[in-house]
Amino acid sequence: MPFRKRAPTLTGRLRWDIIIIFCVLLVVGAIGTLEFVARNVSATLHQYIEERGALLADVLADQLEDPLKRGDHETVHFLVTTESEHCAYLLLTTPGGHRFAAAGHESPAPPALLAIAPTQAPIPVTFEGEPMLDVSAALPEGQGVVRVGVSLAPVTSARQSVVIAVLESTAVVLVLGLSFVFWLAGLITRPLSLLGDAATRLSRGETSVTAPLGGHAELQTLAETFNDMATQIRLRMAQSEAMRRLTHETLEGLPVAVLVCAPDGEVRFANDRARPLTAFALDALFPGGHPVHPRPRALQSPEGRHFDVTTAEVEVDGAPGVLVALADVTEVHQLSARLHRVERLAVAGEVSAGIVHAINNPLDGMRRALDLARRQPENAERVAHMLELATEGADRIGQITRTLLDFARADDRPVRRAVPAADLISEAVALVSLRAEARRIVIERRVDPESPLAFVDPRSFTEVLVNLLVNALDAVPSGEGRIEITARASTTGGVTGALEFGVSDNGPGMSPDVAAQVFEPFFTTKAVGRGTGLGLSVARRIVGAHGGELTVESASGTGSRFIVKLPPQPDEPNGTEV
Repeated sequence: MPFRKRAPTLTGRLRWDIIIIFCVLLVVGAIGTLEFVARNVSATLHQYIEERGALLADVLADQLEDPLKRGDHETVHFLVTTESEHCAYLLLTTPGGHRFAAAGHESPAPPALLAIAPTQAPIPVTFEGEPMLDVSAALPEGQGVVRVGVSLAPVTSARQSVVIAVLESTAVVLVLGLSFVFWLAGLITRPLSLLGDAATRLSRGETSVTAPLGGHAELQTLAETFNDMATQIRLRMAQSEAMRRLTHETLEGLPVAVLVCAPDGEVRFANDRARPLTAFALDALFPGGHPVHPRPRALQSPEGRHFDVTTAEVEVDGAPGVLVALADVTEVHQLSARLHRVERLAVAGEVSAGIVHAINNPLDGMRRALDLARRQPENAERVAHMLELATEGADRIGQITRTLLDFARADDRPVRRAVPAADLISEAVALVSLRAEARRIVIERRVDPESPLAFVDPRSFTEVLVNLLVNALDAVPSGEGRIEITARASTTGGVTGALEFGVSDNGPGMSPDVAAQVFEPFFTTKAVGRGTGLGLSVARRIVGAHGGELTVESASGTGSRFIVKLPPQPDEPNGTEV
């Protein structure tokens, strides 16, 4: 193989890692061996020198025993000077003084040695700049102490010799080992280099690449595994591409506009139906690049088109994103508005029966007041009073008719504003009170003084309460029915400032099956011709458009309670369109 082809292997990181690790292990092993051998040699020689000094001290102590008893100073002098030639120094301490000799010559004892108190164990000392071992032996009968100084230079010399020998051996082993490891590292890294090159090409998109088979069984198994992996990747990529095309065709063929956005509102995908609506949708859902919470469930474009909005959390390039589906429900909205109008007129028709009775009463009063005025036209004061009564009756009739017309009139541009809950309840009860009185049904109102303002379109929300009251009036028996309408502060999802309305009755209640369908359009339990089945459906849609929720609690034989929950009003509620 040419060198240029082998160069990546020879200079590969793995190859050098193996060589460096081997060198580190060899050096660590050499240091450990060197320390171990040096310590053992030092300990052995130290023990030998210690035993030799102790033996010399003991022998000298035996030899000096008799001369010291006899007072034979010449013999003592001879023994001290002669035996000092076999050690570094010899110090004899007796009650009569000290005798010190070194290298066969007696001299005054060094003060440093005299200052050391003899012990049973050897004492390391320094004599003439060299390390020594001071070994003591006591003379019998308190005649004194013999101290022998033994040089430790052989220990140091032997340790240095061992260190040099080990270092030389390590150098030889290191040279031979490096040659072997160089060859072994190349044997291991060459197939891995080829495999790494194949992996690099695969990561660049060359899906047809394969790793060459060869080398030891383990490396061959690794190459086979890589080739199997490459085959699976090719298969998965083909499946992914097919799925991508299918998903793209499906999204393009959907009858709704689909957008996939990053958390900051950046559009990652838009089908053909969504592209003309992209700017409009982003302005509504991501104003200024920040997502709106809670997300709206319905939008109206500047051109007057209505869209139902469905959103879902998805993953976009490994990060959280949002899928937005916009369904054009303009035609449905128009049809719903017509049905809403029909339902509104139907309810107005039911309410009008009581209003006719209410109009007859002021009409009768007006007729009597005019008749009395006509009988005594000369009595100006009486005529003025009667005309005033007739005017009050006319105003009462006008108020009743305006209330009915306001309720029945459709409004294409409802506007929300902050309204006291008590005012909404009063207006709704006023519209159905005459019908309730005709059936001798009591309507109780309970408004919590702490209730927050309702941020609603008064006309459409009054319709919700009227629908719930009319539904309750139809459910309770005449003369025995009781209906309660309430308003109180509520906490929704841990957020304060929410408002809750409730309309409950003592009617027969509903079974679970009926309660589950009561909000469906055209579902009714009333007799044919008495209901359209749209009242509760329209009421729920209106509440939903206000960001609220309409639910029912009911069971057979226990009456029913409809609950309207509205979210807190925004910081700047005035003039906001629904």
